[in-house]
Amino acid sequence: MFKQTQIFSRRLILRKPDISYKDYLYTCHTSEEIKGEYLSTEKVSINEFEQRFSSDYFWNERSNTYVILLKDTTDPVGVIRYWVTNHNRDVAAISVLISDKNIRSRGFGTEAQKSLIISLFSNLNITAVEMYTDIDNLPQQKCLNKLGFDCADSVNYQDKDKLRTGLLYRLCRENYNSLAVYRFHYE
Repeated sequence: MFKQTQIFSRRLILRKPDISYKDYLYTCHTSEEIKGEYLSTEKVSINEFEQRFSSDYFWNERSNTYVILLKDTTDPVGVIRYWVTNHNRDVAAISVLISDKNIRSRGFGTEAQKSLIISLFSNLNITAVEMYTDIDNLPQQKCLNKLGFDCADSVNYQDKDKLRTGLLYRLCRENYNSLAVYRFHYE
């Protein structure tokens, strides 16, 4: 597991959350408005969340969470997380949430995912990156296609209290190495 506490891209900084981001993370995890129709909120008290924050829940050997910040203002606009999957230790999974609806569909989620994917393939001995998305989340599917992911499977999954139908997308290292979108990522 790599412990890169900051990842920089053209417009963003992905930063390991410190105590100053605790309230922001709590809001991202529990707000129905922020989560929207494709993600379920967590039913967690502020005390339980503070215990998670104090423990290694957000930053450990199998999983790292980053706050997505605008580089020019350092305002938080989202959260991105990766974890090594239980079913296959050489595969990393990613989840992303852009919390500010005013900047959705402007490429910030794509840029955050791309930056994290580059760091994962550069620093971990993984064979693939996977992402799950709701079957109706067309903007995320468009993003994953742009980043070279292939739709690998249609799955039913339990998301908190809701049964969802989703799609599993996968980007294998071999495809990653051949895609121009990752070789020319600073342009």
